[in-house]
Amino acid sequence: MGNSIPIPFLEVESIDGLPEKTSLEPDGNMLYQAADGKEYRIKTDSFYQLIHSVAKPILPSDSGSFIPNSWYKPSVYSADPGTNYPNAGNLKAIEGFDTLFYYNGSTWSKVVNKLPIDQDPRKALKSFMYPEGDGPWVSMAFPSNENQGYILNQNGVGEVQPNGAYGDIYASDLVGVSSLRITAPGMDQFGTTISWWIGYRANNTFDVLKSGIIVNGIAQINTDPQYTRYKYSRPLNGAVLEKRSKVALPVEEDSVIKAIESMGSGYSGLLDLTTLGVSTSNTAVQNTEIINTALEAEYSNPNPRTLKLPAGIFKVNEIISKPGIELSGASNLRTTLTTDVGSNARYIIMLPDGLIGRGFINNLVIDARNTTEGGIYINNTFDFQIRNCAIFTNALAGIKLKGCLYHAISDIYFDGGDIGLQIINAQASSSTAMATNLIKYDRLYFVKAKKKCVELNAGSNYVFNSCNFEDSGISGDDTTGGVHAIGLSPGGEGVDVAFNNCWSEGIRGGFIYKFDNCKGNSVIRDCMMGKGGNGTGTISNAIINIGSRLVLSGATRFSTAPHFNPFPTNIRTESGGITLVDNPNINTGINNVGAFKIAQYS
Repeated sequence: MGNSIPIPFLEVESIDGLPEKTSLEPDGNMLYQAADGKEYRIKTDSFYQLIHSVAKPILPSDSGSFIPNSWYKPSVYSADPGTNYPNAGNLKAIEGFDTLFYYNGSTWSKVVNKLPIDQDPRKALKSFMYPEGDGPWVSMAFPSNENQGYILNQNGVGEVQPNGAYGDIYASDLVGVSSLRITAPGMDQFGTTISWWIGYRANNTFDVLKSGIIVNGIAQINTDPQYTRYKYSRPLNGAVLEKRSKVALPVEEDSVIKAIESMGSGYSGLLDLTTLGVSTSNTAVQNTEIINTALEAEYSNPNPRTLKLPAGIFKVNEIISKPGIELSGASNLRTTLTTDVGSNARYIIMLPDGLIGRGFINNLVIDARNTTEGGIYINNTFDFQIRNCAIFTNALAGIKLKGCLYHAISDIYFDGGDIGLQIINAQASSSTAMATNLIKYDRLYFVKAKKKCVELNAGSNYVFNSCNFEDSGISGDDTTGGVHAIGLSPGGEGVDVAFNNCWSEGIRGGFIYKFDNCKGNSVIRDCMMGKGGNGTGTISNAIINIGSRLVLSGATRFSTAPHFNPFPTNIRTESGGITLVDNPNINTGINNVGAFKIAQYS
């Protein structure tokens, strides 16, 4: 090569060989050739802002002349699948995605970027350690310069409507305000295209926040820092505008743990019904409409959320639940569902057909003293649970269950009704009818009932653990009393019912326990039976066995405590019934009718 200088080897690669990026990250750089023919770099932050400035706003209804090779910024977004733009190639704008449309003269395309979600766990922790709650609703005046005789459509354009009005509310007048709402009669009379609330940004793009037919008479939104003003529509007559602010709540001990526990599987698994408009100040009609609509929506959701009510007394009529949904109140029974005097509601909560699905009712006071049939009715379910509730009623039953396999009820306070807990086996021939079997009841307290604490009709394998049966039955009416098991295990297929560590006193009428033509086996184990105590009146028998098989076991005892009296009859066995006492130390006494056997040990 002589005196020549060697040239280093250069490897030239295609741009396809470079690592690929799928987003314009902050502080990145792009190459750009300017009009002077020279190459420059431009920051990605600046590039994206330039695109936004160049992009023209577009509405779903726009059908004018679109400029070729131009960017357009959609003005209206909605939840997936998004707001359709029929004249822009049927492209859609979806909430949570920053979207730009591009028109090349013949076809449309779009660029989307998912908006960031603040997942800083410190902020979630702060919300538990320094909790906030919703303050009271406060009335505010509608603006004096509103446009009366018009309403807004979903393009933000006024339309003639003699019974309507619309106006503007500016964010600068809403310092500290977290929610706004308009309540009025007849909000279902303005059609599907009305916009009740629209939020506008500084660049005049907007989102429709509440629109369409509103049956419950409440158009409510939460304020958002991205909006500088809000447009509203309202009925001209009878409308009320209100605002609400956040208030500091007292910090509870172990508040973080309690909050996490109350939220179950995570933030996305909880739906606070007050965010939909449920309120202690609403009428029963308003709250019922909101709750039932939410139940329908969650039933259609592949991952249904828990419907949560905060502490307070909420008026309702008849809540129609859905399979697989959990309805829960605040801890320590601070949430009450009640109905008005004269209501035609049959129950406070009904699940007419659970379609062999699960479900959960938790942490509620059910005040059903004004219903026609009772507190809760559940039909045709599998593994349904009711827990931590208090039931008050003057009607037929506190809780009525039909066709419920493997369900569980625990920590329930029953007060009133003809029967506290009534179980009916599903006898229908339908393939979806669920038999009543494998049932578990823990820590049920029947403080008062007119006729019976419990009535079990057919089914099998019932278990009662640590339950209290008190103050029920009618003196002189032997058809009333404590617990009545009727025709359990009709084919002799299972265990009828087992009572473990239960307590009874103050029962009147004919019996504490009555087993009526049950074909399996039943057991009373480690249970106390007292005549008198909490509840006055007369009772004929402690136990009646009619054509059934019964075992008295363990430490079961007919109490001889000073405040109790002897039963006229401890055990009455009739119509071929078989009663076996497996512990000679059970004080059966001599005041018995019919034969029974006591186990002998050598």
